[in-house]
Amino acid sequence: MDFLNLIFGTAVSLLFLCLVFIPLEKAFPARQGQKTFRKGWLTDLCYF
Repeated sequence: MDFLNLIFGTAVSLLFLCLVFIPLEKAFPARQGQKTFRKGWLTDLCYF
């Protein structure tokens, strides 16, 4: 049961971070025209 709580907590955290940071990246992009799911997004997910 602890493992399921860990997975659920991680998923909720990732969802929350997406809801916060995707709009911020759209409003204040580091590079103009950068896509949300660009090449290398899987690497970003691994760092998370």
